[in-house]
Amino acid sequence: MASRWNEKQRLKEEFAVNKMLDTGGDSIDFEGTMAKDVRGAAMGEGDEELFEKKLTKEEKKALAKAKREAKKKVCVLFYWNFCMFSTLNYVTHGLSNVKMSSNT
Repeated sequence: MASRWNEKQRLKEEFAVNKMLDTGGDSIDFEGTMAKDVRGAAMGEGDEELFEKKLTKEEKKALAKAKREAKKKVCVLFYWNFCMFSTLNYVTHGLSNVKMSSNT
């Protein structure tokens, strides 16, 4: 009986060795490692954000003002498009006799 058990253990070990040899015998993924080595961060991309010049107080104010102005322009255009769309809905659906209030 013991010889049969020893035979099974030897076959298991042999199978494990063959499996290891078939898979390359190591866990290094060369394609994955290469992909990590050539990504943007490894090639120096993003250094501008890390080492960018700090803005002065005046530059920060000017940047904030420019952002506010851009936001106002977007809001005005959105409101204008909304009003035009609403007017078109009234006209196309035969609701032109409905009194529209203008709050502008």
